[in-house]
Amino acid sequence: MKRHLTGEFVNEYNPTTEMVVQPLDFFTNRGQVEFDCWDFSGNIGGDCTIIMFDVTDSVTHEFVPAWQKEIHWLCDDIPTILCGNKVDMNNQQVNVREVENLQYCEISVKSNYNIEKPFLYLARMLAGDPGLQFVEAPTYTPPEV
Repeated sequence: MKRHLTGEFVNEYNPTTEMVVQPLDFFTNRGQVEFDCWDFSGNIGGDCTIIMFDVTDSVTHEFVPAWQKEIHWLCDDIPTILCGNKVDMNNQQVNVREVENLQYCEISVKSNYNIEKPFLYLARMLAGDPGLQFVEAPTYTPPEV
């Protein structure tokens, strides 16, 4: 989330210990889209979700079916995308090519590779618009004083 919000990459991962809600805005060819991102497990009634695992740690991938089941139990059938992070690393232990019932995206938060793709997929699904595209934020000219 921090990468999207500020552009900063945090090298040391600290698991979420409390509920964190971050608004994340994207500008599209159809207008502005805002995601309220809840970084924790167990949000009943969510509209969409990202399941992320570390491709350099096979144990994280083993949790995916349980997370998918929990999401279905809490939120029924909502748009979901599975993201394999750290695809820029040489020591990959997980190679996912097809995932049953889930859209899959390879990303690298560190190198900024594909980090917008999961949000674009979810925005398209929520809007029901496969032609939706992210665009640059409009620039505003400050008023003359």
